[in-house]
Amino acid sequence: MIAFFRCVAESVAENGLNGLAEMVPGGKFASAVAAGAWKKYRERTKEAEMRKEIQQLAEASFEVARNAAVEAVKAVVPSSASSEERLNLELYLSQVPGAVRASLKRPDDVSGKTVPPAFSLNSPDDVLKLLPARPPRFKPNDPLPGLAGWSLVDLLGAGGFGEVWLARHRSMSSLSGAVKFCHGQQARDLKHESGLIDRVMSAGQHQNIVQLKHVHLDGAAPWLMYEYVPGGDLADIILQLRLRAPDQRADQVLACLKQLSSAVAHFHRLAPAIVHRDLKPSNILVSQDRRRILITDFGIGAVTAKAAIAEDRRGGTATGRLLSHLRGSHTPLYSSPQQRDGSDPDPRDDVHALGVIAYQMFTGQLAHSPGADFGHDLRDAGAPDPVIDLIGRCVARNPDLRPTSGGELHQQLTSLTWPAANQVARPAVLSPGSLTRTSAPTAPTGFAVDEEKIRRHLARAKAVELALYVYDRAAYLPAEEPEPTPVSEDVATSQNTAYVLAFATAIGVLFTLIGFASRVFLFIGLPTVAVFGVAFWVVVSTSPYQRERRRRRELLDRSVRRVREVERLWGQLCDNHEARHRSLVESVSNLAERIRGLQAEYRHELATIGKDSEQAARDQHMRDHVIAESDIPNIGGKLKQLLIANGIQTAADVQPNRIQRIGGFGPDRTANLLAWRESVAASFRFDPSTGISDPHRRDLDHKYRRSHEAIMADIERTVQNLENLDGWANQQIMSLIPELRSALAEWVVAKANLDLMDSPQ
Repeated sequence: MIAFFRCVAESVAENGLNGLAEMVPGGKFASAVAAGAWKKYRERTKEAEMRKEIQQLAEASFEVARNAAVEAVKAVVPSSASSEERLNLELYLSQVPGAVRASLKRPDDVSGKTVPPAFSLNSPDDVLKLLPARPPRFKPNDPLPGLAGWSLVDLLGAGGFGEVWLARHRSMSSLSGAVKFCHGQQARDLKHESGLIDRVMSAGQHQNIVQLKHVHLDGAAPWLMYEYVPGGDLADIILQLRLRAPDQRADQVLACLKQLSSAVAHFHRLAPAIVHRDLKPSNILVSQDRRRILITDFGIGAVTAKAAIAEDRRGGTATGRLLSHLRGSHTPLYSSPQQRDGSDPDPRDDVHALGVIAYQMFTGQLAHSPGADFGHDLRDAGAPDPVIDLIGRCVARNPDLRPTSGGELHQQLTSLTWPAANQVARPAVLSPGSLTRTSAPTAPTGFAVDEEKIRRHLARAKAVELALYVYDRAAYLPAEEPEPTPVSEDVATSQNTAYVLAFATAIGVLFTLIGFASRVFLFIGLPTVAVFGVAFWVVVSTSPYQRERRRRRELLDRSVRRVREVERLWGQLCDNHEARHRSLVESVSNLAERIRGLQAEYRHELATIGKDSEQAARDQHMRDHVIAESDIPNIGGKLKQLLIANGIQTAADVQPNRIQRIGGFGPDRTANLLAWRESVAASFRFDPSTGISDPHRRDLDHKYRRSHEAIMADIERTVQNLENLDGWANQQIMSLIPELRSALAEWVVAKANLDLMDSPQ
């Protein structure tokens, strides 16, 4: 963790610490910091260490990150930097774990606390996704501006719009709220948001709308305090629903939709109606007990929605779109065609967004909206047919086909019934993307995953149990006690000589002690000790007995080392066997999930081709209706010639601004011409089953069948390796046992030989 922090801190310091104070999300300073950090990190860190450190970042708490940030800033930032600059950098680095988790969030890990297998940092853009959008304006324990006794506790979120902090009363900790601050130009939008919330709350509180608790709109830091909802947002629920079996989703999805439609009905029934215009999973919070879902972000949501749609028209950034898809916050995905065209707010815009959210809740696909074959997707996801029909009407391109408001949608959801197990005749469902279609056949699916074969492979893998090879030394020791090698006669004789010399030396020592009282004994004792002591040392150090004992000790030490080495190989083999078994089981599971994902990918790509084909067919339909050959009320031959002369030859060319530039067309004739264009557009029909060309469909089917076959072959090989693993491990163990028996036999004999020499004679 500290290595990544240092690289980022060095890059910030090189680009100017004061740049943090004016940092714009995705701006030049942020890109420069990411580029510098990426270069340093790639130079200093190996791939394996890099993955390990990103994993540590994803798991780090705010306290751990703050300590690491302080250490990194202390090591990198020069002492000449001001304390405020150092603190800004510390807070910026402290937000990195949260940004990493948001970037790593995906369907198989909704917490974002694990690094996916394909993760890598190949470019500065990859590092930019791991960095916070900007440093926070406030700091933990700062007082809440404009409200005495309250302080900011924890940063809940930050982005281009501003910051959201958890605030708490200093002396009454049970009083808390989520405080939203907005930066710069958007600060004035808080007044608009507070006004809308006030209107919503004036009609009475609703359990599925986040309540506004306090307002401060004066001064340099205006804010709104909302009820604090700690359970995350609907995107987490959608990703978790994907892990459930299809037949277990419908009840929970419909319960959520009823709560949502009830809340939307609450503000749609006001006069005039309030239209949220930015309903999406990231703006729908979930209570901690998972029993309530609550809508938030009125007013400011509509402002940011308009900006997001404008950016999407300009192309935006692929990285930004991907991240917003995965977080359930990509506004253009949920906005109605009329909203994208800039039409006035309409309650049916919110109904369209709820239809997209319902589709995502059933399919678990946050990055997709209903396509031409959305009916197939929903049926595969366990949606009952009446629900499919209702979702189809919600997301219809023609707003007249949608429920008129949240109230009508709520009534229809409440009245829905279907037989058990969804055994009903399949009604024609409305497909989005057409101007006037009331029903359209869905495209036939040419590619399908072999689910039965996948289940068989998973069952085979599950049936393979891990064989445990428990090591028991006693089982491999020799059955009989070994007969030690006797000590030779010359060795025993030398030992007896040593005993005699030791006894003589002891007598000399005794005489020497007596000699301190009588000098006669002293003259006898000292020479005796000197002569016999030296003789004893010579005999002991050079005797055959000692040489034999040292030899037997060396043999015992060598046999012990041999036994330990063989036992180490046994343990290593068992560890490798267990790790390989676990890895193969995980590989089978991952490959099964990957192959199951092919079906959704295929349908999404088919839907994309269908949309492109539909648009091309619609354009051709408009071009086929030539003005000169058409009967247009109040538009005679001369006016037609005038239109043709100005380049307006077909229905596709009819645009209000182009007509206004031509003289001789008053409001009535212009209206007639536009009405003719609309009638031509309304007559367009598109059948996905025939509208997509056969070569396109065959190429797509062939592509996915090849992928299916390749992954299925990988599963087959992996399961086969798993089934053969026990035999391989058993073979390795069996080849090790003779060496183990030999080493233990050598050790037992060497120990007995040494014990024989050490035992008293």
